[in-house]
Parts: sequence; structure tokens; C-alpha cells
Amino acid sequence: MKKNPILVIIFEIVSILACIIFPFMIFFNAGGWFFPSAASADPDLDLLDCMQSTIVAAVIFFLMIGLVLAALVVDCFVIMRDVKGFKVSLISILTAPASYPIVRTEALQEEKNIRIFHLLAGGAVFVSNGLVIISLVYYIIRIAIVAGGML
Repeated sequence: MKKNPILVIIFEIVSILACIIFPFMIFFNAGGWFFPSAASADPDLDLLDCMQSTIVAAVIFFLMIGLVLAALVVDCFVIMRDVKGFKVSLISILTAPASYPIVRTEALQEEKNIRIFHLLAGGAVFVSNGLVIISLVYYIIRIAIVAGGML
């Protein structure tokens, strides 16, 4: 049974790109948005500006991820609705989105090259999600150190 995978492919591409770009912006302090410089005239104000910039970037990131997760939900409950033996819950999509394309491909018994593509893309989504978590922990620790140094 052929089912159009466009929403799944959009999820994979957007998720991988967003989950790589956002952490690298934090790690490399893109545009000086995330961490204040040491030579700041008003470190308190710069710290607040950096935190506001980070919140704006995080909201944009989470909106992008939310939209592609919504695409997975549509794929699961609309496009895949009539596939026998395909049982995926909303909770499983939200907690393990990287596995959804793999489960979908297996349920449709697609060709080997398509299965391999979704397996690799799912792995990339999983790794890039880990990168986001690491970058957020790094950000929190570094901001706490900067804020603690101002006391």
C-alpha cells in the first residue's frame, strides 16, 4: 500500500536541521546573542539581553519542532489511518519522534532502500535531539557561571 511520506520527510529534514543549527548557534555564540562579552560596559544589562535573545531563539526553535511534530500527528492519524496493524499513539510520537518514520516504513513494508533512508534519518534525528539537550545544559551552566561572577 503506497502512502505519501512527504510529511515524514519534512519532519526529518526540518528536525535534523533545526536540532543542529540551534545548538551550534549556542556553542559558537552566534552574533553574540547567547552570552555576554567579557569587555561589556554594563554586564547586567548584557546578560539580560543575551537571555532574552536566547528565549526568542528557543521559541522559534520550539515552534519549528512543534509544527513538524504536528505533521507527524497528521501523518499518523490521517494518512496512515487505514493501515492494518499500524498502531502508534500520540504519546509515542511526542516522546520518541525519531522512531516514527522507522515504524511507519516497517508497517508499509517499503523497499529496502527506503527503509535504510528512514533508519539513517531517524538516527540523525535522535543524535541531533541529544545535541539540543547537551547545548541547553551547556547554556544553563555557562549562564549560571556568568551570573554568579557578577555577584
